[in-house]
Amino acid sequence: MTLFAKDVAPLETVRAWRAQPTEFDPLEHEAYCDNGMVTYWREDGSTAGLRCPVCDYLANFTRLRERMLAAGIGSIYLDKDWDSLAPVPPFPHLQAVCARLDEVILQGHSLLLHGESGQGKTQAAVLIAKEAIKRGYSVAVENLGQLSIQVMDAIKGIGEDTMGSTVRRLQQVDLLVLDDLGAGEGESLGIERRLAYLILEGRQKMQRPTVATTNLELHELGEMLGARTLQRLEPLKVIRVNHGTNFRLQGGKSAWDE
Repeated sequence: MTLFAKDVAPLETVRAWRAQPTEFDPLEHEAYCDNGMVTYWREDGSTAGLRCPVCDYLANFTRLRERMLAAGIGSIYLDKDWDSLAPVPPFPHLQAVCARLDEVILQGHSLLLHGESGQGKTQAAVLIAKEAIKRGYSVAVENLGQLSIQVMDAIKGIGEDTMGSTVRRLQQVDLLVLDDLGAGEGESLGIERRLAYLILEGRQKMQRPTVATTNLELHELGEMLGARTLQRLEPLKVIRVNHGTNFRLQGGKSAWDE
């Protein structure tokens, strides 16, 4: 309940909010918005009401971020976009493909990005995932090495993510991102191999695409996960990310600097 009546907004303000809801003056918004509704002056001098474009944008923005977090996208990537990556191959190409992502998802074509650490593979994969979420698709972003540890915990009775439940969940999403394939070690590696095969086999049968990243060379990944598992990514586009820039070592002032 509003204690004081809100001002009637100028028509120009409402038009500006509709055109660019991100560009608003908080004080102006406070003056005109009444619990998500705005009264404004029409051209004939009468008044009318409408849902606040700014509030609608902020609500949609919040829901979108919640969906991204629920999909497994780390908070570090929530505000990242393609401009956050240097315009070096293959990023402009991947950005262009995102413009027709519906076609990629419907055809079930997968993507493997491989190359040295710090080349932007994970961020590119996450940006593809974010675009899919914006388009209304179900998405999961996972690290198989971490999942294998969770499955091991469930086997030992100290976790809930069984192999069966994990496989079913990741088979069902419209787009799956598997980050850092082949990073498992020791006891978890065997589980990672099994998870990868079962998940990818199910997705291949249902023609659901997967975007995967790895720091390994293709022959190394094949040796670690098995050629039979990698075949379950087909139809597959393989892109080597080798632009020579390590984004993790680039400048930027540290909070520890003087």
